[in-house]
Amino acid sequence: ETLTSATFTVLSVDFANPTFTAGTAVCAGTICEQPVTLELDFKQLRKEAQEYGILGGVMEYESNKFYGGHIDKIHMSGGLITKKPARFPAAVDFVSGSLMCITRKCIEKVGYWDEDYFLYYEDADYCARAHKHAVPVGTTDVITYEHYETSQKLKEKEYYLTRNRLFFILWRGSIK
Repeated sequence: ETLTSATFTVLSVDFANPTFTAGTAVCAGTICEQPVTLELDFKQLRKEAQEYGILGGVMEYESNKFYGGHIDKIHMSGGLITKKPARFPAAVDFVSGSLMCITRKCIEKVGYWDEDYFLYYEDADYCARAHKHAVPVGTTDVITYEHYETSQKLKEKEYYLTRNRLFFILWRGSIK
């Protein structure tokens, strides 16, 4: 029941009957240059998914490990957590959109992703909306994956970061 270092796209997981679909990772509608490497224990993931509506994993990026994200409530900005939680699963403000396990119940309560975002803050926004609907968001060490950021090459990166942070402040912050 443990799947290690597989390359695939998870289209959906039925936790009562865990399955996955083989293929390559899809990023923002295009095929990524790099494969996604995951380590999964579906039995443990199923158990933890009953406690959280949204689960993220340990993201490895450029020799660092990230354990979900924290929202600075004063500045309404998101930052990734580098300190390993004392125990897993752990509640967090948001998980990286590079890999999210979202339950059907969460989607039924929260709805779909806001399509006004592109590239940045869509994950923080969705998790903030989940919190408003009392849907718990957490991170787990059952999922470990390596993240490849191809958006570093985009000349529009700063534009989308700034624009989407402003969206996030206006739509989810206390300023209205």
